[in-house]
Amino acid sequence: MKIHYFQRYHQGEDVATANTMLLLSRLYHYSSDKFYLFLKSICVPNSTWDFNPGLSFNLQESAPKSRLDAVIVQQSFKVAVETKLSDWFYEDQIQRHLDVFGEEQYKVLMTLAPVHMANDKMQAI
Repeated sequence: MKIHYFQRYHQGEDVATANTMLLLSRLYHYSSDKFYLFLKSICVPNSTWDFNPGLSFNLQESAPKSRLDAVIVQQSFKVAVETKLSDWFYEDQIQRHLDVFGEEQYKVLMTLAPVHMANDKMQAI
């Protein structure tokens, strides 16, 4: 379902997810650079991971059998989201969510909750 300004949901997890996605989509529309910086900061803080999924405009790019005058390219990525109203994340459910990823270059599972996930759960996952 498309994200709307006016809430379409009434249950807690759905409301939290919809509001978070609205916030993130508005941040992206305001500044895609700030959106990608935010995404990188929550996904890979203090990392050397080169997560830069924005569009890249390149000139004179060589390919194995040709040389292109220009290319516009974007790295593939998918962010999957699971929301809980407490720390009720279940390992088997999270594992099933990881199965949604395919051939994306960057795969991010974002968990939303009002509290941090317990360390033992995070380690198990």
